[in-house]
Amino acid sequence: MDEINSYQKYSTGIVIANRQIGTNILMPLLCALVTYKFAYHYYILMIPSLSTFFIRLYNVVTLLMLVFFIPTGFMVLLNIRQPKYRYLWPALVIPGCVVLNIFYVMITSGDISILSRSYVMAAAIGTNDSSGFYFAQINTWFGNMAVVLMLAISIKNVKEVINCIVASMTVMVIPILVIIMMHPSYIGLRASTFENVSFGGGLWNIGVIGFGSLSWLSFALLKHGTNRQKRFMVFSTILFVFVGIAGLSRTMVLMIVLSVSFYFLKTKKDIHWVGKVLLVCVMLFFFLFLQSDLLSVLLNRFGDSTSGTQNIRFKLWAAYLSHYDEYWLVGAPLGSVYNYYYDVNLFGRNFLPHSTPLNFLIRYGVFSLFAYLNLIRFSFLSGQKYYENSTVKICILAGCIAYISLVFINQTGFSESVFYIMFGLLLAFSRIAKEEAILKQD
Repeated sequence: MDEINSYQKYSTGIVIANRQIGTNILMPLLCALVTYKFAYHYYILMIPSLSTFFIRLYNVVTLLMLVFFIPTGFMVLLNIRQPKYRYLWPALVIPGCVVLNIFYVMITSGDISILSRSYVMAAAIGTNDSSGFYFAQINTWFGNMAVVLMLAISIKNVKEVINCIVASMTVMVIPILVIIMMHPSYIGLRASTFENVSFGGGLWNIGVIGFGSLSWLSFALLKHGTNRQKRFMVFSTILFVFVGIAGLSRTMVLMIVLSVSFYFLKTKKDIHWVGKVLLVCVMLFFFLFLQSDLLSVLLNRFGDSTSGTQNIRFKLWAAYLSHYDEYWLVGAPLGSVYNYYYDVNLFGRNFLPHSTPLNFLIRYGVFSLFAYLNLIRFSFLSGQKYYENSTVKICILAGCIAYISLVFINQTGFSESVFYIMFGLLLAFSRIAKEEAILKQD
């Protein structure tokens, strides 16, 4: 009997170990692939000869995430009343709103062919969305929400969260380093097209997205990582900041100023917050002094006709909101968002909404906006009462400030998959912290 019990314990241990090994490998691999889905243009620029392979890999990852959503979403829907799944309802509502908008468009237009991958939307001619727009929306939002659900449900401990952060950062860091070494002349340029490869928001927007998504979360969990992981996460953040500023991103400066100021105001470690602020200011001044040409170009961007009270975003938001009666309930009719796009011609250019909340409202209606805002709340705020370490709380709130200061005033942040990795990891970490707090009480 003792031998049988020993064997059962041994067998159970093997099963648990195998499951643990599985999530340790699969979740970081998932994050790496989904991050690649965002960054594949950078890999094409890095190795143009492999562009066909990179595009095919992008398509495979997109298809896998679409397929994964179906069983994962169904499981969450069946268990939505359980505490583990309760906060995941926004990840079900958003794809539902996308489908509702597509049905609305099909019914009002009488054109079922809009779901075809080869469908051409006349209103979007001249944009990246002229072909297969509604087909792409299904891929994008079912895929992004699949990532949120899978990470939030599957990750078992903080170590796995860190592994996922490192995996995502690695996929972003590799092309940054290679492109800097191969094309150092690109530093200080903001152009959106290099060697016939287009980049939304500019070539170095990858740094802005890296900092706005994973950097503060990595700092929140820094003490749980190995020494190698700690060094890599700090290095990655420094690299993101460097290329973001080198890419002349005003939003990067805003994100740094607001989030770092909040951190120094709230933390009470080591030296007084005034000294910390002064230290950072001196370091930034020293960097900008060494890069005087870069500083002058960046200051010109802050002083041009699109800055301050003259910022085109105010006129842009007002113009889009003036059409609210057309989209507020279930989203924009067939191609209408691009009619608004062409209506808003400022300074000789056409602009999309440049605000993630506004994007959700315009494209998919008020319920999707409500779900998105709750996704932010559940991810950044709901776990605060369970975090024992004050530094963790401060870093996650600083990350929230950085994220909001980016996505609320930019087109960047609406659909990029890295941000939904961030949401999934934050939800997983909040759940882990809650479970640990309950165990301690018991």
